[in-house]
Amino acid sequence: MSKTANSSDELTILYEKKVLLPGAGVKNTEEFPRPVLALCDDFRGHSSQATKAFNAGHRQRRKMLKWVIIKGGLTPVAQPLDKLVNKVFKGYLRELYDIYAITAPINPTTGAPYPPSRQLIASWIVEAWERVPEELCAKAWTACGYKTRKELEGDNETALVPWGKDKVGELVTKLCGDDIFANFVDEADVGADPMFPEDEGKGEE
Repeated sequence: MSKTANSSDELTILYEKKVLLPGAGVKNTEEFPRPVLALCDDFRGHSSQATKAFNAGHRQRRKMLKWVIIKGGLTPVAQPLDKLVNKVFKGYLRELYDIYAITAPINPTTGAPYPPSRQLIASWIVEAWERVPEELCAKAWTACGYKTRKELEGDNETALVPWGKDKVGELVTKLCGDDIFANFVDEADVGADPMFPEDEGKGEE
């Protein structure tokens, strides 16, 4: 974890070594039991000279690792989490924060509520993710226009059409209820999320 919460090409390479490749069954960065495809957003660290040099630095890694950069501006369209799941998760997280804010102890010096502890926030994150339906995560892929597992295993070659906002909204309401749909609106209409202002403009470079 970066001390400044900002990523870099160094952290990209470290993540690749410690998480991505081991998760794909690669025991070390040189021996690949099977080809690995990595889809990355248009963050500079993913396409820097250092990252390119690492990925091309070994013959088998150069041959077996396919590093694909998704063009900027496609995050809300092509990434399943951003398309459907993240807003639902943030809605549940916001709900837990709102409950805390109502009863939060007040700092007598400043008159403002004490901020929640990291441990408490971590428990909120776990609870919010547990409340996201598994079916919603599965549907997020087809909402972006990707094939379902059944289609990938079969011979279905029909055209793929990403879901529009209306269909996405209907699914969220069906699986999560009307309350959570209130949080599932277009940021362009309401501005940056006050709880997550750091998300503003991400993935659009």
